[in-house]
Amino acid sequence: MVTIKEIAREANISPTTVSLILNHKARERKISAETEQRVLQIAARMGYLLPDSDPVGGGFQSSHNAAFFPRCGRDGGAGKSAL
Repeated sequence: MVTIKEIAREANISPTTVSLILNHKARERKISAETEQRVLQIAARMGYLLPDSDPVGGGFQSSHNAAFFPRCGRDGGAGKSAL
């Protein structure tokens, strides 16, 4: 598994800069387009995978979020469990 630190070492830049690029924040942090492209090419070549997504450059990143809301009775949940 390829890490951000390995990509940073290969690109000769900081892991923070790599992280910003991989999280699509390069432009708002004024990272040059040249550096952005170089990092994306290195990441793709090394087979870096974004969490819950395709390899870099393979499309958009998806997110799988879930929420749990416990059921409460009239007593505000102080009574018996609903489970």
